[in-house]
Amino acid sequence: MERRLAGTTWRCWVAVRGETIIGHLWLQLIEKVPNPIAEAEWHGYITNMYVQEAERGGVGSALLQEALDWCRTQDIDYIVLWPTTRSRTLYAREGFAATDAVVAQSFRELR
Repeated sequence: MERRLAGTTWRCWVAVRGETIIGHLWLQLIEKVPNPIAEAEWHGYITNMYVQEAERGGVGSALLQEALDWCRTQDIDYIVLWPTTRSRTLYAREGFAATDAVVAQSFRELR
């Protein structure tokens, strides 16, 4: 894990109350392989966003807004995430929408 975090592809935002971290959001930058077609080259993958239950009600929105503002300054073309059922309304308020653009295959056996 340290090797991955030592590079420049991961970012983390934290929410702090006093000296305690009460929430965080992780974002990984993914650069697509260049090709001759004009298309988005940089993607952001938002993962592992969490806010302590007692602190919910605005902290998650603030973390997400900070991350999105940073992405705009970095010319990130596209942001993806896999929301939980409970977090879908948070992301929808910020303009995220389900799309059929992603095609995926899981290698994890369902039990």
